[in-house]
Amino acid sequence: MKVLVLPNPFNSSCRISVPDGSKVEIFDIRGNLVASHSGGNQFLWHPNNSAPAGIYSVRCTAKNGKISTTKILYVK
Repeated sequence: MKVLVLPNPFNSSCRISVPDGSKVEIFDIRGNLVASHSGGNQFLWHPNNSAPAGIYSVRCTAKNGKISTTKILYVK
């Protein structure tokens, strides 16, 4: 299973592509959940203005229970 994030690094938003029906969770460097999405195969993430620049983890959980994680870089 592959998680595709474009662009990466990004500065205003990024498109996260995952297998259909997957759950997407985005965590900051401290492990705090900052965003989540369930259902479709694409998710457009726009960090809010208070989100600091830095490294975030995107965790995808597929319908079959398999988990894939990738890192993304948010630059301001």
